[in-house]
Amino acid sequence: MFRLAWLVTAVAVWVIPAWGAAEEDITIRTVLFPMQQAILAAAVESSVTRVALHEGESFKTGDVLLEFDDGVFQQRLNKARSTYSQAELDLEYARKNLQRSKDLLNDSMTLISNQEFDKAVLDHGTAIARKAYQEAECDLAERDLENCKVRAPFNGRLVKWLIKEHEYARPGQVLVQILDDTKILAAMHLPSSARSRVRIGAPLEISVDDDPALADQRFPGEVYEISGDIDASSRTFEVKVLIDNADGRLISGMSGRLLTDLNTLPVPEAK
Repeated sequence: MFRLAWLVTAVAVWVIPAWGAAEEDITIRTVLFPMQQAILAAAVESSVTRVALHEGESFKTGDVLLEFDDGVFQQRLNKARSTYSQAELDLEYARKNLQRSKDLLNDSMTLISNQEFDKAVLDHGTAIARKAYQEAECDLAERDLENCKVRAPFNGRLVKWLIKEHEYARPGQVLVQILDDTKILAAMHLPSSARSRVRIGAPLEISVDDDPALADQRFPGEVYEISGDIDASSRTFEVKVLIDNADGRLISGMSGRLLTDLNTLPVPEAK
């Protein structure tokens, strides 16, 4: 007597909605990032005498954010300038002495040894080199003194202080985190089926969820960056949309969703 066994295989099927037929059921989420952000570090070794802004305050390019004690650096600059002035005088003396030596060498009535003339040439060349060296020392001292004031490299907003007044900093130590949110980048992942429609400069609109006062607002922007590849697991590609935020309504870290129907974007003609 034979017993018949049936083998039943269960097949799991992942259903990925095709873009176009059910796009109204797909919500594309987005997260907002600042156009620029940076963490500034110390370029000199000194103690902090003043922090000029509170966290969250805005600033303009070139505004002083933080000041270090510059007493030692001012003294170094004064010393460098003094030494440079002496080098200028030495060079002028060496130049005149070389000219006198040339005149004496050409005067048949005056005797001057070749050794004396060569020394005048050497002294003049040494004076030129010393002046150039002291000029470089002045430039370095001026740069160190200027670095005692940490200035904003762009228009933006102060995010967080990483050092406090009276604390001592060394070169390379992080001081402050800043960002530029006058323009915002909205990062999102679009389905691979929309890849041919999305181009740099294409208009897209988003909304944000975090602030109820902005719930009904539409924020237009343009495609700024497109990922060069498609993620194999999610079958999506990243896009960043540049949005003007001069009024400051949008804040980095907010989340939202894409409002634009990607099917309304034109398909580029085949070349």
